Amino acid sequence: MDDYVKVVRERVSDFSIRQTILFGALNCEKMLRGYKIFTELEVWGDYNFFLSLTEYVYSNILENNGKAYYELSKKELERNFPDLDNFQTAAASYAFDMCVAFDELLMLILDDSREHALNISRTVIDTVDMFIQQKENVTVTRYEDLPALEAMIDNDEFMKKRNRKANESFANY
Repeated sequence: MDDYVKVVRERVSDFSIRQTILFGALNCEKMLRGYKIFTELEVWGDYNFFLSLTEYVYSNILENNGKAYYELSKKELERNFPDLDNFQTAAASYAFDMCVAFDELLMLILDDSREHALNISRTVIDTVDMFIQQKENVTVTRYEDLPALEAMIDNDEFMKKRNRKANESFANY
C-alpha cells in the first residue's frame, strides 16, 4: 500500500485542486455500492444522500461557491455514518469506510488540502484489503506474519485489478 500512496502523492501534487477533488470524488463513487448493500441489509442509512452529494460535486466541480452546501452535507454525513457497535454484518464496515472517504472528500473541498485525497485512496485500498481478507477467511491467528499477509493481499486478483484500474485512471490525468 505504501508504494501506491507514494504514487498517488506524486500525481496529486501535480493536480490542480479541481482535479484533486475530481480524483477524490471518483474514488468515493467506487465505494457507493458497499453503502447500498449495507442500507439494504440493515434497513438503515440514506444511500440517496450520497448519490446526490456525488452528483452535486460533479456538477459544481468548477464552482467555488458551494462551501455552505458542503458544510451542511457534513452534518448529514454524520447522521448516515454507521456506528459499528450497532450492526453485525460485514457490510457495516464497508459502509463505515465509504463514509470515511466521503468525509475526507468534504474536508478536501472545504480546506483544499491534498492530504485528504491521499486519505481517500488509503480508505479505498483498506476496503479492498478487508474484502480480500474476508474472502480468504484470514484471521489474526492464521496470519501472524504481516509480510506474508501483505504479499497474499498484493497478489490477490482483486487487488491486482484495483491497481490496474488506478494506474489506468492516472494515465487519463
